[in-house]
Amino acid sequence: MKHKSVRRLSFIADENFSTRLVEILRIFSGPGAGISITSVEAEFGKGTRDEDWLLRLSERTPRPAVLGGDGRILSNPARLEALKVARVHFFLFAKGYTNLEWREQVIKTLTLWGKICKLADKHRDPTLFNVKTGKSMNVDILGPLADYECHQITKRTMPGQERIA
Repeated sequence: MKHKSVRRLSFIADENFSTRLVEILRIFSGPGAGISITSVEAEFGKGTRDEDWLLRLSERTPRPAVLGGDGRILSNPARLEALKVARVHFFLFAKGYTNLEWREQVIKTLTLWGKICKLADKHRDPTLFNVKTGKSMNVDILGPLADYECHQITKRTMPGQERIA
């Protein structure tokens, strides 16, 4: 798969993504695409607290975009603050994604991968994205990560924005 990219893209998948899926994304992106992907488990060890690995991401250049399968990272004040300090994009895969059958998870992720890469490349400021993997598969831009507060995350809203179903 060819990706036209202005800059090198880097991704890190949280522990809710299988290591096999991370490897499939690495292969699917192909050599020379300028896209690297790893996992929290491979980089920091299994069971590393979200706050710890997120803060360590803030020291990296380029900072990787996070592929997240658990929205609780956004509803916990300490985790949300660590995510903001890390200054990374956060692609939240919709509730139920991690419970999908393995084959369905792979197909849906690969279908949306090109759009995820384009959005990560296009947006410069840390942004929160909602990756929908239901019947209407899409990646929605929820807005700048800095504008979110914990009580808003659970409703997936921004100031002045209606609730996103």
